[in-house]
Amino acid sequence: MFSFSRFLDQNLLGVISCVHDELIKNSFSISIAESCTGGFLSACLTSRSGASSYFKGSMVAYSNELKIGFLDIDEKFIHQHGVASQDVVEVMAKNIRQKFKTNFGLATTGYVDGFLEQKKDMQNYAWIAISTERSVYSKRLLLDDDRLNNIAIVSLAILELLRKEIV
Repeated sequence: MFSFSRFLDQNLLGVISCVHDELIKNSFSISIAESCTGGFLSACLTSRSGASSYFKGSMVAYSNELKIGFLDIDEKFIHQHGVASQDVVEVMAKNIRQKFKTNFGLATTGYVDGFLEQKKDMQNYAWIAISTERSVYSKRLLLDDDRLNNIAIVSLAILELLRKEIV
């Protein structure tokens, strides 16, 4: 059953509302390349009426094939840096922004649940990034909740990063 903790749910809704209002007020546009959030981030932003004024589109680039074929990330680059890395998420954010011709490109990649179980000493993590015309901001998140809550935590974190950029 899908459920957020009450704290996360209220914070997520508040950030969605703030980001929504600021994007409209400033006539900004966004596009998103999602991996570990699997479309959840896009659903958050399109949950508000009027999102079409700023939300130009997204893609769930869950597989390396899509990262290579649509986001134009070199296969060697992915293998060299790792698919869930700062380098890859920053290129994802930059390339989605350029492809959709938006003010902001958002991207997520990482491991949100037991993928790393065979490596008991490793913790699940995600990388998030925001690309603007001038720069790219990224952040690593350590995750220790269940899969769905980790997806929500990653989505909240990138929306908070976007809020800081636009407010």
